Formats: sequence, C-alpha cells, structure tokens
Amino acid sequence: MFEAYYALACLIAFGASIAAVGLHYEILDQLAKLIERFNPRTRVLITLLCLMVSHMLEIGLFALVYGLMALNPAFGEIAAIESNYDYLYYSSIVYTTVGFGDLYPIGPVRMVTAIESLIGLVLITWSATFIYIHRPSNAKD
Repeated sequence: MFEAYYALACLIAFGASIAAVGLHYEILDQLAKLIERFNPRTRVLITLLCLMVSHMLEIGLFALVYGLMALNPAFGEIAAIESNYDYLYYSSIVYTTVGFGDLYPIGPVRMVTAIESLIGLVLITWSATFIYIHRPSNAKD
C-alpha cells in the first residue's frame, strides 16, 4: 500500500507540473503581446516583473500541493514544518534548486519534491530564453 502512495505522489506531481507549464505558457503568450507596445526599458522591466509573478504563482501551486498532501500521513511529511508559510518557503527552495537545509521531505512526498525541482529548472530556463528572444531590438548579438 505504501508503494501506491509513491505512484500517486508522482501523478500528483505530474498534474501540478502540467498546471505550472500551462500557467507559464499563458503568461508568456500574453506577455509577448503586451511588451510590444513599450519602449525597451519599460519592456525589460515589465518582462522581469511578470516573470517573477509567474514563478511565484508556480511556487505557490506546489506549496498548495505540499499542504494538501500533508493532510494524509501516508504521503509522508516535510520535516520541521511549523506553519503553512513553511510550505511556500520549502517550495521556493525546491523550485529554484537551492537545496535543502532546515526542511526536508520524508516518504512519498519526495517524488513531488524531485519533480518540482526539475520543472522549476525548466521553467526558469524557459524564462531566460524568453528574455533573450524578446530583448529590445537595439540589443547587440
């Protein structure tokens, strides 16, 4: 039965990843249309702010997943969680692949942690690519 929770954790992680990728895509799509209207400096500022918001929303999505999984002890736990804000902190260190320190996963929730770090790396890289592609036209190659 315990192994079934590992599989279920993987499915939950993939679902959250699909939601995060979809959200990121929609934000980038709308952002590409929006920034065309602005001068180069404003374009860069808007792009960076929107990408930060996008990443924070995606981190929040995974934090919500961790919080909901914590309601069922069979999924394991994230050691040393003291409040719901700790899920947001934990998700941010996983998403950005900073690494563990004071909080760490135990049990099937580790699968979500592993997949979040991979999707975070992909989405951050996608953002960097977007910035490069949509840099002001007067930028030199």
